Amino acid sequence: MALPDFQQLMLPILTLIGDGKEHQRQELFEKAAQMFNLTHEERTHLLPSGRQYTFDNRVGWARTYLKKAGLLSSPSRGIIKITERGKEVLKNKPSEINVKFLEQFPEFREFKKYQ
Repeated sequence: MALPDFQQLMLPILTLIGDGKEHQRQELFEKAAQMFNLTHEERTHLLPSGRQYTFDNRVGWARTYLKKAGLLSSPSRGIIKITERGKEVLKNKPSEINVKFLEQFPEFREFKKYQ
């Protein structure tokens, strides 16, 4: 299986955190890997820099983009939680969440100006 890219991770991550509870970052990596049935080799594949797991990096970028769109918040270091906006998005049952989807939110458009 090819590793999902960061956009393919956005909806699963939002769904995982959709319970309204605070979640630790490491818990998110583990649960997302289980959701995609990743093997140990896929889970531990390194970026070309050799300093970070590719999957964890992609989860991190998906999380960052969701936060910039106001769908997730980080009440403290290493902790993430769904926002009211994130809950509303899940209620609408999107088939996917990607960069184009996130562009509907002004905070995300502002963030993308500097990318």
